[in-house]
Amino acid sequence: EDPAAVARRWRTADGPSYEPVERDRAALERVAHVLSDTDALLRRAAS
Repeated sequence: EDPAAVARRWRTADGPSYEPVERDRAALERVAHVLSDTDALLRRAAS
């Protein structure tokens, strides 16, 4: 399907449907730490 047709169907040109919220930096830091801490384990499991 044509990407432009999908965008029209989803009405993406209408703009956001809700107000933006402030970035939760503490949550982003927690996610980054978890990903960093589990990197070796995830790489081992993938191989």
